[in-house]
Amino acid sequence: MSGTSNAFSCHLIGENTLLVSCAELLLERGHTVLGVVSPNPDIRQWAAQQGLPTRDLGPDLTDFLSAHPFDHLFSIANLRMLPAEVLDLPRGLAVNFHDALLPEHAGVYATTWAILQGARRHGVTWHVMTEEADAGDVLAQREVEVAADDTSHTLNVKCFDAGVQSFAELADALALGEARRRPQDLSGRSYHGRHDRPHGAGLLSWTRPAAELSATVRAAEFGAHADNRFGTAKLDLHGRPALVSGLEVLPERSGAPAGTVLAADRDGLVVATGTQDVRLTGLTTATGTPLDPAAEDLRGRRLPDPTPELADAATRAEAAGLRHERRWVRRLAALAPVELPGRDAAGAPAPGAAPRTYPVAVPDGAARAAADAGLRRDEWLLAGLLAFLARIGDGAGRDVDLRLPDGGTGHPLVDALRAPRVPLRVPELTPGTGMGAFAQEVARRVTDAVRAGAFGQDVWVRYPQLAGRRPAALGLPVAVELTDDAAAPAAPGPRRPRPPRPPAPRCWSASRAAPAGWNGWSPTARWTRRRPPCWPSTPARSCGPRPAPRART
Repeated sequence: MSGTSNAFSCHLIGENTLLVSCAELLLERGHTVLGVVSPNPDIRQWAAQQGLPTRDLGPDLTDFLSAHPFDHLFSIANLRMLPAEVLDLPRGLAVNFHDALLPEHAGVYATTWAILQGARRHGVTWHVMTEEADAGDVLAQREVEVAADDTSHTLNVKCFDAGVQSFAELADALALGEARRRPQDLSGRSYHGRHDRPHGAGLLSWTRPAAELSATVRAAEFGAHADNRFGTAKLDLHGRPALVSGLEVLPERSGAPAGTVLAADRDGLVVATGTQDVRLTGLTTATGTPLDPAAEDLRGRRLPDPTPELADAATRAEAAGLRHERRWVRRLAALAPVELPGRDAAGAPAPGAAPRTYPVAVPDGAARAAADAGLRRDEWLLAGLLAFLARIGDGAGRDVDLRLPDGGTGHPLVDALRAPRVPLRVPELTPGTGMGAFAQEVARRVTDAVRAGAFGQDVWVRYPQLAGRRPAALGLPVAVELTDDAAAPAAPGPRRPRPPRPPAPRCWSASRAAPAGWNGWSPTARWTRRRPPCWPSTPARSCGPRPAPRART
């Protein structure tokens, strides 16, 4: 093909370091890499250091690839479907890597599903790309053994090595024109979609065989440095969810009823199952705080088995959370809490501090002003509060907690696995910003957050980029909630305060550790009524204790 004898030109598209290993192999063999396309900034940085053209995946992908004719396109650990116009660009083949022995386990999370289904053999496939995912002709395969203690992480490592070895053979065959295509027998095809998950959201059922419980835990282990977008193994500690990261199948079979806790110490629990006993280790809360099993008074008690209704509710809740999970992970990784004037670490309220509630005077024209902007009254008042915080403190471009208007699933255990609050970013205030435009942007962000819904509490465990951010994120200094009675019309004058629900204070309450006289709502209400339609050019003065009047001379 192009270049020297037996050398070819190519583009590479992918998301992880398997692409780097394959690119290095191609360069060592004298092939020409015309470009590297990746959403991973680390991959793009590597490519730039090698002097290779590189860019993110985007709408200009076709233009980038078609700048120069090329022989082959390699999609390596690339989770995005490529359009037909891209697949038609190479003079030779568009080739994809898949971490399974196709036609088995097409789709995503192939290694995880292999472990869940008790596979003893697995492998990798290089195949021709078509418009149907993982359905093209096979070019090369390499089989690996699945050990009894393999996790998703360790099996991924095996597939990585097998992928590099088989790619070397494929590259040589392509260079010599000796690559052989073998159609897949699609009658044996199995497929796993991006949001497919086992029923029950990883809740352990003690009546199942120990080997199946072990597979559930091992499938949820992706290693310390990799995103786990699949899920976690969980158990019911008598109404409280706990995550479990380790499970050892013991040789003994006690014969005790399934779920009976046979032993409990600081390292874990020994529990009877439908077959052998198992030892559970690495127990944490739903958000990742380590648990001491010895302090739970569990010995001799039976851990509850999930009922069909509970498993159904957990499955639905997990599916709902997955739809927007990546959005929330990005937001949580960029959390920037609103800072209140006069509040520092020493004055921060202790956990569970009793809130103090203040009556709030709602402006006479609030309902009319909200209607003029096409908003509800509660949205207008929330915008006033956020604008006030943006002016008197470091609030604009920062986050408050938004409590979702969610009635729950009817199962407290499932509700405890879902985050009751999500971050809401305060819009930026610029000179000349009108109250109506600001309030409409606040309402849009609230609507988007409510539509996205709750995320799973275990994201703090599953995404390395969130490590170290969990404690601060579980209770931002300011929390807000839009309630039904706030949206209803009210007579002018002092509003009857809604009783707080400790320990989470609302935006209209302050803890006893807050600065004396702090009342965020009243000055906001007066201010927005006094100065429509634009914000004043100087910050509002009302915050915390008011200064003593200055004597006139």
